[in-house]
Amino acid sequence: MSKIMFLCCLFQNYMCRLFVTILVLFIFLTLDSVVQAQFNFNSSSDDAVVESSEFTPSKYGPRRGAKTEHTWVAGIELEPGSQLENVTITIPVPTGWFEQETKSYRWTKGRGSVPKGVNFHIVNNGAKEAVLKIDNLRLRNKLAIILEFDTINYEVEPPHDTDIFMIPKRITNEIAPYLKPSPKIEIEESRVSSVLRKTLREITNNKQTDWEKVDAIYRYVQSRVKYNDANKSLPAKGVKALLAMSEDKCEGDCKDICGLFVAMCRLHKIPARLVRLPEHCYAEFYLEVNKNLAATKEKEKEEKNKTVNSNVKPSIKNLSALPSGFWFPCQVAGTYCFGEIHERQIILQKGDSFPDPENPPNGKKQFITEVFEGSLIQGSPPPRFRFIHDVKDTKVE
Repeated sequence: MSKIMFLCCLFQNYMCRLFVTILVLFIFLTLDSVVQAQFNFNSSSDDAVVESSEFTPSKYGPRRGAKTEHTWVAGIELEPGSQLENVTITIPVPTGWFEQETKSYRWTKGRGSVPKGVNFHIVNNGAKEAVLKIDNLRLRNKLAIILEFDTINYEVEPPHDTDIFMIPKRITNEIAPYLKPSPKIEIEESRVSSVLRKTLREITNNKQTDWEKVDAIYRYVQSRVKYNDANKSLPAKGVKALLAMSEDKCEGDCKDICGLFVAMCRLHKIPARLVRLPEHCYAEFYLEVNKNLAATKEKEKEEKNKTVNSNVKPSIKNLSALPSGFWFPCQVAGTYCFGEIHERQIILQKGDSFPDPENPPNGKKQFITEVFEGSLIQGSPPPRFRFIHDVKDTKVE
């Protein structure tokens, strides 16, 4: 009997130790999961949200040229020591455009990395953000959240025939935002608009086509503002500040020069926007296709080549699938490059007016930026961190 009791006590002791061991392991794993902040990986949207008719290839619109393959690395590294709650980390990432394909993305693996808990959000149909939310973040070890994106970036070549393009007559919801004021593009200010409208009348009055009118704006801006990228890391001066400078001392970086071009286009009813690269930006303008003129030219070409019956009347039937219009790039800050672009860099956003989380509810900012915010737990030191954004690999065609 005593032997049975001894065995029972031994079994109970073993089970108690096993339970304690399991409990300790469970607590350790739970704490470790909080420290490393690992959650399920999912995507709330994809590139299809952004893509529209502007992505449709066409022999009438811009054409893709040479390409370069990139690997874009983006994320954040946090040093150990801090404890936070309700953490939100937002990181701009590439998305698909006519001149940019996003082939794949992945997360770096290994101890201390966080491959989970990321949602992708499309912002104003012009940018994509990776957003990570963490309820409790206890940084016992160094923590890295690193995403890698493989992209293909193309040069953009100009259209074969620029005469068929015209300033849009019908303003759709898609292009309407690019006719409005935005941060540092202050076309709502009466002094800015009156000065620029007068200039627009002078430089576009004798132009025959709408393409030539946009080209006249481009040339004027290049001659009006001297390119100086010494302060490229600072916020844009703004159109109002540029116009306040005397012509012999007016200078700015790519943001400033492109901003003036965009402002003048918008005042002339031409949709325009900024295109942001990692350390540079250029501009785009939007023109509509005159389908009747395009059809007439097609008919003339067919008759010349004797490919159809001469009795067939000009028709836009074969152009029914043609997009209403196209976006055309131009390198305003630099050598002449209009209606085309030789940049093959990663594109981070298109547009120049995005919500500003630091100035709710209606605050706007020109460029989206990384965000790291949360509430410090009492007694915790402030977090130490750095954002990562760089090109890891490049393969030129």
